[in-house]
Amino acid sequence: MEEEKKEMQEGPELKQIEALLTAQAEHNKKLLRSSRVHTVILLVFVVVFAVGIFAVNGTLASATRELPAMLESITNLTDTAAKEIGRMDDIDFDALNEAIKGISTIRFDVLNESIKALTDIIKPFAGFMGALS
Repeated sequence: MEEEKKEMQEGPELKQIEALLTAQAEHNKKLLRSSRVHTVILLVFVVVFAVGIFAVNGTLASATRELPAMLESITNLTDTAAKEIGRMDDIDFDALNEAIKGISTIRFDVLNESIKALTDIIKPFAGFMGALS
């Protein structure tokens, strides 16, 4: 009788252990499937990242290919600008101011009348010369 009781008590415990082991096996299968999916996603990410790095490297190389020529051009331009700025020191600003003052004293209305009178004088001469040609 005691043996039957032991078998009866062990029976439910064994069933519980078997149920737990079955649940553990299912859980392990799910973890393995999830791990495989994560591994595939990680590999895809690494491949995309590597392709992106190569693309950026190629773009950067093509963008910087002309950089030495551009730097040389900029250097030449700055040298030329420095020379031109140096030449500005040679300008006589006092003489330039005097010339501007002289221009401002010109009476353009009188000059315009003189040009008209000269044009009236030259027109007959131009017509005569045109007739000779």
